[in-house]
Amino acid sequence: MGEKHSLIEYKNNKKAITKGITNLHPLFALKETIDKGINLLKVREQETTKRHIIDKQAEVIIEKIRSERDNFQLYIEESFKERANNFDKCFELLDKGIENEDISAVNAAVHLITKQMEQDPLENYTKIKSDFFSFDEIEQF
Repeated sequence: MGEKHSLIEYKNNKKAITKGITNLHPLFALKETIDKGINLLKVREQETTKRHIIDKQAEVIIEKIRSERDNFQLYIEESFKERANNFDKCFELLDKGIENEDISAVNAAVHLITKQMEQDPLENYTKIKSDFFSFDEIEQF
């Protein structure tokens, strides 16, 4: 008996569904299909445009990061080359002061060496970098 009851429900539902479909006007159905298709194409174009913009923004950011890396490497090379040169001169002065038993030259050399060691080699770079690149720029995208 349960099968007979579900069969009747199926036939009634089928009739209701079929009746709803036959009451649709064919032009209305066609218009709805076309509208949905047009909307799909618009959304697809918008998403493609958004992806293109994101890709271009990523390229700009990556290029800035590469440039920053190159500038940093150049700064490090030059800065440490200069520091090495300064230390060499200070130690030459120290050696000459020791050879000549010149206590003022030894004191001056030790003082210069100490001052050089106290200086942060990246201090100037931090100032330069803040003018060049800011992570706030990334957040703008």
